[in-house]
Amino acid sequence: MIAPGPEAVRAVLTGGAAWPWCDSGAGGAGGQMPLGLIRGVLTFEVSPDGNGGTAFHVREAYAGPLPGLIWRSMPDLGPSSGRFAQGIKRRVETGR
Repeated sequence: MIAPGPEAVRAVLTGGAAWPWCDSGAGGAGGQMPLGLIRGVLTFEVSPDGNGGTAFHVREAYAGPLPGLIWRSMPDLGPSSGRFAQGIKRRVETGR
């Protein structure tokens, strides 16, 4: 949960060029390898939590012919998503 409302979170998310401060390795909301072999997309869900704050969820999805072949060898990206979410929370709540 993030203390300020959804509008504050959306303002930070739409400033994607500033994402390096969140220390997650995420430089944007999507990417694609040459020839379309793998495409990754980050999806954000931002909604009121009922108490004046924000529920924030991140989902990573991969498409193309390559993910099915290498899925088992891909590292767990959960920690990176967690750092990204914590960076968004810190930025929204403290401005840093």
